[in-house]
Amino acid sequence: MKIVAALLACLTATRAQHVLIGYPPEGANLTAGHTTTIEIQRPNFQSSSEEVAIVLGITSCPNTPCPAPADTMGHILHNGPFDPKEHPLTPLIQPYQNFTVELPGDLPKGNGQLNVYHVALIGESFVPFTETLTTSVFVN
Repeated sequence: MKIVAALLACLTATRAQHVLIGYPPEGANLTAGHTTTIEIQRPNFQSSSEEVAIVLGITSCPNTPCPAPADTMGHILHNGPFDPKEHPLTPLIQPYQNFTVELPGDLPKGNGQLNVYHVALIGESFVPFTETLTTSVFVN
């Protein structure tokens, strides 16, 4: 019974560790060859967590459905540490980190998708946690 309770606690803690794409919004227009800001939010949660990394990529798929980020991240825009902070003037906003990235100039125009790969260690025993998420964009 203790094993089942521990497993349920771990699964519950894992569900609370997800990050969100705060910006750009779904369907945003992005311009190839220009910089843009990507905001990744990490909602507050009860269990402890050690952020490891975040990978941001963009895939252009003007004529076909976009592949899942688990299959390809596309052009890598950022690969490195993730250290979300609360906003100093508005602490009620969930912790976030902004990444200013440059979109490739040769990115085909049309439908695309912004991909995120998030890695963290959660709980007292540092259980490995990974997730992928995406938002649709339009490349100009």
